[in-house]
Amino acid sequence: MLVNKDQAYELSKKILIGGVSGATGFTITYPLDNIRTILQTTDQSFGQIIKSFNPFRGYKIGIGYVFPENALKLGINDYLVSRGTNPLVSGSIAGFTHSFITSPMELLKIRVQCHIQPDFRSALKSCPNIWRGLQLTLMRDVPFSAIFFAIYENTKHYNSFGAGVFSGLIATSLVTPVDVIKTKYQSSDKGSIKKIIKETIQKDGYKGLVKGIVPRSLSMSFMFGFTTMVFEFIKQFH
Repeated sequence: MLVNKDQAYELSKKILIGGVSGATGFTITYPLDNIRTILQTTDQSFGQIIKSFNPFRGYKIGIGYVFPENALKLGINDYLVSRGTNPLVSGSIAGFTHSFITSPMELLKIRVQCHIQPDFRSALKSCPNIWRGLQLTLMRDVPFSAIFFAIYENTKHYNSFGAGVFSGLIATSLVTPVDVIKTKYQSSDKGSIKKIIKETIQKDGYKGLVKGIVPRSLSMSFMFGFTTMVFEFIKQFH
């Protein structure tokens, strides 16, 4: 048995707090994530997007996976760190674990955000492979969580919100190229990863690999700022 009864209770409590915290941060910053997805998958400019922008399109799908995603991410990391695990290791484990929830749900969210499908049910019904992009999700989320928590655990004693924003900004910026390819790859059922990378570079140069980095970095950094602030606040009462 890996954990005893008291440890299992502590882990489940941290997981629940992580889910509530993640849902709060996600809701506040969702419109920026929506803009980022559209920028990465279409040729629309920021101005064109805003003209017909529905800030919460695809939100129901997103909130449906963000709760368990952050529950695992924050809960597992905090539990492991409290038992002396190095944040790089605990973050990597947390990132690996939640990727199996994140990947299929992001695929569906992306297809609704980009108007490929009108809603969750249609996106799910029309998708031949729900696991398309899992390898890219792992390549993004494992290093992201490792970097994020390594920085966060060493800066949170100053200010949890500021530490979350700073850690999120650094980690997001570093993995943005993988996120760009993942978003393009999951928005369609055609094309290999190599083909999408080649087409992206041919069309927009290497700058195409960081398309949407500003709204993504802002949404992710502030999302984790609010998320970690709420997480640390709720922890005080449990």
